[in-house]
Amino acid sequence: MHHINPVRKRLHADIHRLLSTLMQSDVNDPRLSGACITRIEPKASGHDLIVWVHRINDEDHNATEQRLNKLSPHFMYRMRHALPNRRLPRIHFRWDEALDRGDAVLRRIREIEKKAS
Repeated sequence: MHHINPVRKRLHADIHRLLSTLMQSDVNDPRLSGACITRIEPKASGHDLIVWVHRINDEDHNATEQRLNKLSPHFMYRMRHALPNRRLPRIHFRWDEALDRGDAVLRRIREIEKKAS
């Protein structure tokens, strides 16, 4: 991961908190209920952020990602008002597969433990 200066790191933390709040308060789509941000990373360009998201028991990751990206202009509008006088990066939502892989590993460990006992 890139080295991020402290000012930008603070901005990313503020964006993370604000987006998490907005996802809970401004999103009325039940298909996005329970979606949460797992991490935020700058894209290589430095002008955009990847907002990694996950939702437990979500069968259609692509649809969740698309719905959130469709709401991106709304989130940007709200962020501009909450964080005035800041140059805000564009946000792009992506599904965080790391949690799915971790869950699969835990399920496999439990299966092995059951067989061993």
